[in-house]
Amino acid sequence: MSSVTQQIPNFKLGISELPDELKTPGQVVDLNNGIPDITRGLIKRPGSDLVKAITPAAAGKWFPIYREEDEQYIGQVARDGSVKIWRCSDGAEIPVDYANVPGTNVCNYLIHTESQQIQPITVNETILFANRTKTVAMLTDSANKSPAIEYEAFINLRTISYGKQYSLDIFDPTDHSTVTYNRATALEAHEDVDTTNITGYSNDGKCQGMNRSFVRPTSTNSGTSYMNGGTGKSNLCYEMDTRCTPVPQPGSVSSAYDDSYQPTCTLQFGGEGWTTNDTHTYESVKGLETQVKVTAHVAITARANIALVRPEPTASNNEENVSAESILAGMKNAIDSISGTGITATICGNGLHLRRATPFGITTTETNLMEIITNQANDASDLPKTCRHGYVVEVVNSGEDQDDYHLKFKVNNIGDETVTGTYARSGTTITITKANHGLSNGDTLIADFTSGAATDGWYTVANKTTNTFEVTDSASGTISAGETVSYTPNRFGRGVWEECPGPGLDVKFDKDTMPLQLTRVTELNVTHTVATSAVDTSAETITITAHGKATGTPVYYSNGGGTTLAGLTNNTAYYCIKIDDNTIKLATNLANATAGTAINLTGTGNNAQTFKEYEDINGTATDISTTGAYRFLYPAWSERDVGDDITNPKPSFVGKKINKIFFYRNRIGLLAEENVILSRTNDFYNFWAKTAFTIANADPIDLQSSSLYPTDLFDAIEVNAGLLIFSASQQFLLSTDEAQMTPETARIQFISNYAFDERTVPFSLGVTAGWLNSTAERTRFHEIAGIQAVGDPQVLEQSKIVSKLFPVDCTLIAESTENQMILFGTENNKEVWGYRFHTQGDQRIQSAWFRWELPGTVTWHTMMDDIYYTVIKNGSDYTLEATDIKNATDTLLVGTAPDDYLIHLDTKKTIASADMTYVTATDKTTFTLGAGYYSGQTLKAFCNADCDDKGKTVPAESITGSHPNKVVTLDGNWKTSTKDGATVNTDVIIGYEYEMEVEFPTVYIQQSGEGRVKSETRGSLIVHRVNFSFGEVGLIETTLKRRGRNDYSTTYESLEWDSYILGTPGITKDYIHTIPIYDRNTNVSLHLKSTHPSPATLHSLTWEGDYSNKLYQRV
Repeated sequence: MSSVTQQIPNFKLGISELPDELKTPGQVVDLNNGIPDITRGLIKRPGSDLVKAITPAAAGKWFPIYREEDEQYIGQVARDGSVKIWRCSDGAEIPVDYANVPGTNVCNYLIHTESQQIQPITVNETILFANRTKTVAMLTDSANKSPAIEYEAFINLRTISYGKQYSLDIFDPTDHSTVTYNRATALEAHEDVDTTNITGYSNDGKCQGMNRSFVRPTSTNSGTSYMNGGTGKSNLCYEMDTRCTPVPQPGSVSSAYDDSYQPTCTLQFGGEGWTTNDTHTYESVKGLETQVKVTAHVAITARANIALVRPEPTASNNEENVSAESILAGMKNAIDSISGTGITATICGNGLHLRRATPFGITTTETNLMEIITNQANDASDLPKTCRHGYVVEVVNSGEDQDDYHLKFKVNNIGDETVTGTYARSGTTITITKANHGLSNGDTLIADFTSGAATDGWYTVANKTTNTFEVTDSASGTISAGETVSYTPNRFGRGVWEECPGPGLDVKFDKDTMPLQLTRVTELNVTHTVATSAVDTSAETITITAHGKATGTPVYYSNGGGTTLAGLTNNTAYYCIKIDDNTIKLATNLANATAGTAINLTGTGNNAQTFKEYEDINGTATDISTTGAYRFLYPAWSERDVGDDITNPKPSFVGKKINKIFFYRNRIGLLAEENVILSRTNDFYNFWAKTAFTIANADPIDLQSSSLYPTDLFDAIEVNAGLLIFSASQQFLLSTDEAQMTPETARIQFISNYAFDERTVPFSLGVTAGWLNSTAERTRFHEIAGIQAVGDPQVLEQSKIVSKLFPVDCTLIAESTENQMILFGTENNKEVWGYRFHTQGDQRIQSAWFRWELPGTVTWHTMMDDIYYTVIKNGSDYTLEATDIKNATDTLLVGTAPDDYLIHLDTKKTIASADMTYVTATDKTTFTLGAGYYSGQTLKAFCNADCDDKGKTVPAESITGSHPNKVVTLDGNWKTSTKDGATVNTDVIIGYEYEMEVEFPTVYIQQSGEGRVKSETRGSLIVHRVNFSFGEVGLIETTLKRRGRNDYSTTYESLEWDSYILGTPGITKDYIHTIPIYDRNTNVSLHLKSTHPSPATLHSLTWEGDYSNKLYQRV
């Protein structure tokens, strides 16, 4: 037998379910209300501070809000969609405004039945909420689509030519019928001429009737030509050259001559309606008449069942001026002269714009003279420089739809000209009223009759006055005045073509199906003092220089203790009517302010009266000067402003439910079924491509995960290699090999196959990530490391070592990467499990489990800046409590470093001396407890004042009454004490005591080697004593449990009466506590407890004993 000793140098490794002989030195059987700290040792956990008693809903989704280091909040979305938010520093409830979203003092979008259905994310000062039960939809009504296709065309002149007809064939695309007309192809002039109408004519060989001219026969005598071939003939054009030769008169021997005329006609244009043998009489300007006959014609067939547009051909010689203006005027007149076409023609620059209410097609045989643009073009360079504002054309680059795009014409210096007015209809006449509308008769506009039953469409202005004008409806009826209409005047001019969406597309998300935002409203603390001279009773105005108010801003009036301003009531809220930047009027409510109905001010008040700016919260003027507020708003979701369903399709989340919203690489991300969708870079609410021309680096990313299993994606967390994404049974990695993630470089790939509890969220462990997986029997905590785009990651089950102890159905997670701690809770359970870790290089040198028991059941918890915030429930009452994990701001026993120690009480707060009553006769101190103390645990008082009683602690003698007016009675005088012989007031800290308990494993002789520890179990070990090495310690109790014998307990209290220093707490910094054992190691177990508010810090354990080998030799 040999004497042996061995030391366990620290207890940093926490709880282990392994058999004691397999435990690593530093592991324990149980650790309650302690923290294994790699630097300080095994310490008692900090106690919690009572922030405030709060009143949340019985069930809902909780979320944290981190604004900055000294300002954090927690919030809860109740099942009915109502939201409450509390400030963590003092528990103040922050007003929440729902006025901008559907619901009465609730947000309908957030109604849910299970907490995990609501998924929040905080981006700066905004919280975004996604609801997993809401299916995203587009707005499909016509008012919210891109503008419907207009049936229009633009004829752009290419050249100005002589002797050409700028003809158009306009047809119904559904009607394939044709029209046929005749055109002369040859003419001849009769050789006989008639000189009767030549004034003063004399047949004398002087050829007075000789003439050369270009002729356009008309159906009536024009003075130059008339037709005798019938009506329906037009546009014939020829050159008549009537030459004359003097010839000697027959039988004359003198020098007398006669005129011999030789008329010749040359066809310039064959016109319409002219057939062979059609004749007409040509009369020259001098009066010479000649018969002209069509000697040949051709029949022409055209698809022109709406309009056969055949304007007069241009002049055939340069003696007549031919201009774009004359050509376009001729085309417009030709169209206007044809009845029943329904076509409106407008000259625009070097072109002619045509519009019809129903579809039409248009062609020309003169493609070298003009270009026709309808709703399609082959090349953007062919588009005109002048056109109608808002004209949309599809540019068809090739036969593939993928490279098509749409352009809209924007006239220079014109913005959105949509105007709202009212209207009435009598019969087919609609009278629109709009003050100073600025339109002229003949102007056209596009009208959207937003109420009433008038027909939406394109109209022409008539009978205009300054404030009214008329248009003609296709339908008839009576509509009373006062119905509303929105109209956009048609503007024509020079401009540019801009990319736009295709016509009639869904371009807007239904905002009521998309995530909502909750935005911080900054505290308002603006008060204006208004002198009597600033009140104008005649104008009922108040002058406040640079007041910064808008109509509808609420203000709170106070008379300052003087005369109340007549017309107002002291200490009452009113609403502003802004007159200008320096002047306001007041209204009794928001509706009156909006309507401009002001209060009649009949007095001026006094020079001390004030108006304090309030905020309208849910229709009520509210003072937010100390709390600020939060307001629900719709995010500014961008519309699809380019492309179509092929070149810029709807995001894949449309028609699906959004399971998660997150932030990654300056993009907002959404998970919907198997898809990952990221917004445009730095444009968080835009999920549409910037252009249909090409894929831009900043464009949205929309990828689909692929697997043999169901892959609805529920959550994601950023890791070094990319974005780790979770489905119910698999993990995926979104990554890129390039420095910038773009639609062309992003990829998603499967990396592991582990279950994930969709009720929870993944969490960070610094350079690794973790998640929970809950089954009916157990909860597992997995950690994943070594994530790379290529190769398998390492996945460890970190909860394996406590698998039977780790609570089932664990869904509450609070993490602090900085403090390297994760806390896990089960809703409505007092017990919280913690995991502490520390990594050096590639080695995990601490992996420790522990558990805490809190003063009530945990409803929810979180960690922000290493402050552990818990919502504790006792019965039906709730408290918000804060625990400083860093031990930086907790209440101290002594406030001078380095001798500062924590007071280990839960739900603690300070009772001021002034709030206590001491009765000398009974030697009792009483005070009112206040709200927040609902637990049945022992309530203790602790003196922390700078006095002779510093460190004194007693349990409450009695607690009587009901909340929040329970009265606590303490034995003795706690209101005052002495300091250096003088009486001083003393404040008292009260709180619930809690017990730190450690159960140590059986000690064995252990040897380390080859990365593991080997315990000697075959020999006989008699343990003589165990020495505990403590750091800061106040009062502890150790218990030795012995098989077949009574337990042996010892208590150590650092307060030693013969060496007590008055006014100092009884705490020892270093202490060795010895426990005699003298028994076989397997017959005993050791327990350590600390219930006192003082600290308890265990550094190491050393045991001594005798060891003997067994009789049999070990092999």
